[in-house]
Amino acid sequence: MRLICSKLLLIISILFFLSNKLSSIINIGLLYGSASSITTEAIEGYSMTKFEKGSVYGLSISIVSKIGLGCELLIEKYEQDIEEEGVKLGTLKSNPVLFLFKYHSRPWSGEGIAFSFDIGGGFNYSSFDNGYYLEGIRVSNEDSFVFELGAGISYFFSPKVSVAFDWKLLAGNVGTKWSYENTIIDDIDLFYTSNSQPMLILRYWF
Repeated sequence: MRLICSKLLLIISILFFLSNKLSSIINIGLLYGSASSITTEAIEGYSMTKFEKGSVYGLSISIVSKIGLGCELLIEKYEQDIEEEGVKLGTLKSNPVLFLFKYHSRPWSGEGIAFSFDIGGGFNYSSFDNGYYLEGIRVSNEDSFVFELGAGISYFFSPKVSVAFDWKLLAGNVGTKWSYENTIIDDIDLFYTSNSQPMLILRYWF
C-alpha cells in the first residue's frame, strides 16, 4: 500500500510539473456512476454466475494543453455482487488506478458544450468478500492489468466549472485462487471483470 501511495504522489507531482512547464490547464474531477458487466459469466467456466450492477466512485486529476491534448490519472472504487441462480456468492471489490491519454475540447467563450476522448490502462487492485454460501473458502486475487477506452460530453458553466456525462469501457480479467482447508480448487482461476461505466463527472479547472 505504501508503494502504491508513493507512485500516486509521484504521478501527481509530475502532472503539476508538466502543467506549469507546458502552460497547460489542470483540473480535478469527482466521479459517480455505475459498473455493468459486459461478460456472459462472472467466473470462468461457470456459465450461471453473473455480476450485478455496482456503484462507481472516483477521483481524476488531468492536465490539458491549449489544443486539447492531455493526460489523466484516474482512481476508481466499485463493488459488484456475484450471483449464481439468484444466490449471492460474494462481492468483488475493485480499485482500478489508470493513466490515460486524452483529448478534451473547451468552449472559446468559456461557457458551453465540449467533448472528450481518452484511452489508456493501469492496474486493478481487487479483493473478494465471501458470501454465506462460500463460508470456509479462502479467496485471493492477483493485481491485474485493465484497458480503458472512454468518451464524454461536457457543459462548462464557467471557465472554472464543468459537468460531464462520460461513458467508459474497462476491459480486463482478474486472476484468482480459491482454496478450502489448504486444498486448491483447480477449476476456478479467473474472474471476467470487463464492464461498461456511464458516469457523471464534476470538474474544477484551475
